[in-house]
Amino acid sequence: MRDLLVRTGIAVLLGMLAPVADTAWGQNAAQPVQKAPAQNDPAQNAPEQRAPADLMLEQLELQRDRIEALERRVSELTTERRNIASSLRQIEGMLANLRQELDTDSSPMPLIRRAETPSDALASPDSLLRELRSRYRTEMGAVALDSEENLAAFTQNAVRWARLTNRELRGKRSWLVELEDLASVGQNGYVVRMTVLDESSGLPIGEAVDVGFPAKFIERFNRGSRSGRWVLTSIVIAKPVFNESRITSGVFEFPPYVGPMMEFDFELDWFSLSAWQPGDPVTPPEPVEDAPAAEPAADQPSEDA
Repeated sequence: MRDLLVRTGIAVLLGMLAPVADTAWGQNAAQPVQKAPAQNDPAQNAPEQRAPADLMLEQLELQRDRIEALERRVSELTTERRNIASSLRQIEGMLANLRQELDTDSSPMPLIRRAETPSDALASPDSLLRELRSRYRTEMGAVALDSEENLAAFTQNAVRWARLTNRELRGKRSWLVELEDLASVGQNGYVVRMTVLDESSGLPIGEAVDVGFPAKFIERFNRGSRSGRWVLTSIVIAKPVFNESRITSGVFEFPPYVGPMMEFDFELDWFSLSAWQPGDPVTPPEPVEDAPAAEPAADQPSEDA
């Protein structure tokens, strides 16, 4: 009897658990069985390992790309700066002409007498400009800019011409000058308005120009010159400037035009500055041997007579 009751209870219990078992079995069958990741599989448990050399090469490539991009940007900014500087110089020339027109009245302007430009290429800025124009016209020949190939060839030759001329056309000279409107530029720089004068007549040679003024001569300049004139001894250096956007002289002649893609400029490497009095000789250029500019020791400036 006892066994019968036990079997009956087990049968009833199995009948109650059957629906629950069927439901659980169906859910387990619908879901795919996921395989547990292997504990020692590096592809599943760790990021891809790369050799240090590969990582270094990748970093070098990235740095090289950045450097090339920066170099391109520097080149673009340099060209942009050169074009802006050229435009500013032309604008300054326009403003100077406008001021001159506004300052004049209905009466005609008096003619300014000027001395004849000396034949020595280094005798004055005007002489140097004339020499550069003559050389450029002779050595560069006819301008043929009708194709990209001809333009590239002319550009290369113009850059080379400017470099060689700067190296070759220079020499030591003494000029009789007037110096006006000394102004500071930056922390230790100065600019002065200089007019070169003919020694015999005292007339100006060409137009006045702005030149750098060495700080070591400031004290000497402040002591003054009773005549208002000075003897400047320096190495005169031709410094033509390549400007690919300057094909023609344009309406305003500023900076002075040498030829296609070439503008005028020069540099002075000052040796001495002394006050000049009537009757004092100006050291003639002939006895002074031409030499490339070096770092000269400044002469001790002489005192006023």
